[in-house]
Amino acid sequence: GMTRIIEKIRQRRKNRASVAASRSKESKNELTAGWYYSFEFFPPKTEPGLDNLLTRIERMTRRLDPLFIDVTWGSEGSTAARTLSVASQAQRYFGVDVLMHLTTTGL
Repeated sequence: GMTRIIEKIRQRRKNRASVAASRSKESKNELTAGWYYSFEFFPPKTEPGLDNLLTRIERMTRRLDPLFIDVTWGSEGSTAARTLSVASQAQRYFGVDVLMHLTTTGL
């Protein structure tokens, strides 16, 4: 199922608090004050570029554990197919939540 980002933040705070409970007061403040972040990606134009991006997404999400990744949906749907490909593969194979945002121009 789809998790709301705020729920992921609450769960991470809870996890940090439980880890910090067994540590000193100084460590506890450091752990519970944590930062949350995401990564934004723009779909590449070529197949080799797509393969390279997916490799990077896998490595970055495994090592850095972002709350989610964001994939740009180009203006007027110019990157629709590639955006959907990146988003679905990242979610299915790497287990990361994905947000897609629409770029608008000329409004």
